[in-house]
Amino acid sequence: MVNGPKALNDEDDTFLPSEKETLKKSMTLMRQLLMDAQAKILKMMDDNKQLALRIDGAIQSASQEVTNLRSELTATSRRLAEISASEPTTIMENNQHNTQGEEEFFFSVFFFFLMQSLYFKVFCVCL
Repeated sequence: MVNGPKALNDEDDTFLPSEKETLKKSMTLMRQLLMDAQAKILKMMDDNKQLALRIDGAIQSASQEVTNLRSELTATSRRLAEISASEPTTIMENNQHNTQGEEEFFFSVFFFFLMQSLYFKVFCVCL
């Protein structure tokens, strides 16, 4: 039973000299492989952090763009309401209902294309 690591003494007769040399070479190789794997993992972690920062930036940019377009849409809606205020009441009510439906439709279409654009940016960053 092995209780812990033990140095391999040259006087120890447990292994033959050729076995000792093979064991030392194997241990050196395993140590090098472990160090290489650790270095690759650290590099992958750093790359993932950088990618996450880029994705966060793209999401923030897209969110700001959505906010800007919503305010633009609201301003346009107000302007349409002002224009239609000079028309008879029934036409104005119809326009308001149509305008709300159009706002939702245009926002849905815009959001769809915005998300497609964002996915494309993230895909390009991942490459």
